[in-house]
Amino acid sequence: MFSWIIGSSLRLRFLVLAAAVALLVFGTGQLRKMPVDVFEFAP
Repeated sequence: MFSWIIGSSLRLRFLVLAAAVALLVFGTGQLRKMPVDVFEFAP
């Protein structure tokens, strides 16, 4: 099972790289939309 996953990842390395970049862009976008209160712990 693991050898199949590793072999597929090596054969389709550009697809794996594209998926990683897409997840990075999506995560960055979600991080920018996340409401963060800077003064949450201030009295």
